[in-house]
Amino acid sequence: MTNYIVAKNYLCFMALLEMIISDANSYAHFAQTDLAELFGITVPIGEYTSIKNVRYTNNIEECGTSVSIKEINDFFKENMIPLQLSYISSCYFDETRFTNLIQEKSRSSFIVFAFCYGLLNNEPQNNNVGHVVLLENIDPKADKIRVYDPGPRNYGCKVVKTDDMVYAMKRRGGIYLFEKIDR
Repeated sequence: MTNYIVAKNYLCFMALLEMIISDANSYAHFAQTDLAELFGITVPIGEYTSIKNVRYTNNIEECGTSVSIKEINDFFKENMIPLQLSYISSCYFDETRFTNLIQEKSRSSFIVFAFCYGLLNNEPQNNNVGHVVLLENIDPKADKIRVYDPGPRNYGCKVVKTDDMVYAMKRRGGIYLFEKIDR
């Protein structure tokens, strides 16, 4: 991935989606804010956002994007974007299966991990906050992965222990697979 994007508040999934779409189809350009308008976001009550397709909540666990696999796949099809999205819940893998799964799927897919931010980053005050990162590389011998974190806080490339990521996903999350297909 060459075009790194920093997320605006509560748009971490949309920022990664923008990066993935741009990489899959260089002619398609949808900014994270365009995607948020299309699919909607949830922000805390009192938070300012320029996004019109917004829902407000008092529950931090609901903030961000509520991902609809069907809506995103319909969008890909309508816009001739050669991707197919699927989701694997964290209840379907453990540390061993996780490494094998991402090694196998990374050949033909962009892989996004959804997880509990506070657990992965040792910030107990954020244990109920969901977040996403994009897989960049796997080092199975060292049991580590390199990911791109879109932020907005602490954005950039990071190296994470695979078992730490699995633990954070078990609390909240799973794997989004953006499989490259022919259109």
